[in-house]
Amino acid sequence: MIIREWRGRASLNDLERYPVHFRTTVVPELRRLPGFVGAHLSRRLLGDRIEFLVLTRWKSMDAIRDFAGSEVALTRRRNGWVQILALGARRNVAEARKPAVPSKDRPRR
Repeated sequence: MIIREWRGRASLNDLERYPVHFRTTVVPELRRLPGFVGAHLSRRLLGDRIEFLVLTRWKSMDAIRDFAGSEVALTRRRNGWVQILALGARRNVAEARKPAVPSKDRPRR
């Protein structure tokens, strides 16, 4: 499995807009893609704005390329995303990487 990381920032006034868009638009679109495994959305306050962290899980780099294109380190922008994240969507995506410990071997809490 490969994990792809992306971050974007929005005004506190838009605290719920991106999570709603993520649940209603982004995740359903991703679920239709071969090789997509899952996604996670987190957020944190950064002064007068909110930062969203999106982690998507993929079966392979080929699956990520099918989604993102040959430049896998560039953000694949959609109109809704850009409008909501007006304070800054990262142009680049963090390097996609495999988890250090396979999920079946991770310690349980």
